[in-house]
Amino acid sequence: MSHMGRQLLATLGVLKFQDQAIERYDASVRAVLQSFTLWLLILPASLYASYIAERGLLVRYELELSTYLGWRAGAVLASAVLPWLPVWLMCSWEGLQPRFTRLVVSQNWLILLTTLLIAGLNGLTQNVLFTKTQIMAMGITAFTVQLLYAWYFCWQALRCNPFYAAGIATMLFMIASTCGDLVNVHLFGSMRPLYAQEVVDVIQQRDQTGY
Repeated sequence: MSHMGRQLLATLGVLKFQDQAIERYDASVRAVLQSFTLWLLILPASLYASYIAERGLLVRYELELSTYLGWRAGAVLASAVLPWLPVWLMCSWEGLQPRFTRLVVSQNWLILLTTLLIAGLNGLTQNVLFTKTQIMAMGITAFTVQLLYAWYFCWQALRCNPFYAAGIATMLFMIASTCGDLVNVHLFGSMRPLYAQEVVDVIQQRDQTGY
């Protein structure tokens, strides 16, 4: 527990832009493997947040809950693993391999905290306290803030050119988003079903009726 506590304090320090907070991480290979156990918390939190946001679509498309959760879980787990090979290659091109483990550990902790925050907000509001437009605006804002923090964590962890760190952060998000988009196309026929015209009426009905 003390190890996890130190990693959490390091994450909070970086989030608060504290100098040298990134160096507090245990960046050993063992710590990297332990950081992937965080996905045991990230997975259910992510599934819960997605379900709250998209439960109306399950009715619209007559999807079984087990089918929906199965595909969503596959996308989440794929996003936990697939981005790291191209990111490793990008690090190797610039001689950043010695700090790669610190990048992995810090990003997994960042993903945990942001996912828990989003799941908590979705759970508290049940996505019925806001209109469709407000929900979309909050989603775009949350994505932007997550991307900016991912860039900052990359920059601090790798101690590299900030523009190169932006490329790595974009790669992490691009692959994770693609996994989710492919599942959306399979389930709903659209990469962004909440924005698709054919489901706008369903969302507007929920805004009016509370469901």
